[in-house]
Amino acid sequence: MTLNLFPASGRPTAVHTLRLKHVEAIIWYQKRSFFGQARYSVSLQRHYLWKATKQYKTTTRMGRDDIPLAVMALKEAYKWILVQEDAWTGLE
Repeated sequence: MTLNLFPASGRPTAVHTLRLKHVEAIIWYQKRSFFGQARYSVSLQRHYLWKATKQYKTTTRMGRDDIPLAVMALKEAYKWILVQEDAWTGLE
């Protein structure tokens, strides 16, 4: 049994988001046409309040105090990907 949860366009799709305080890890999935392989990737972003306009913004730059949260978010993203890959392997 195969599940088709992702579009066939070949474009990366955000499949899961992990947030630790103001640091967010977004997990992407992309089905590759090369031998039909799938690939996960992770992007990080930090949310902050821009005081001048009082609007929330995001950036990919991390400060010194953001690094421990980024490491924790990346570890959790890695665990999530491993669980997903094990689940897909069991379906094939």
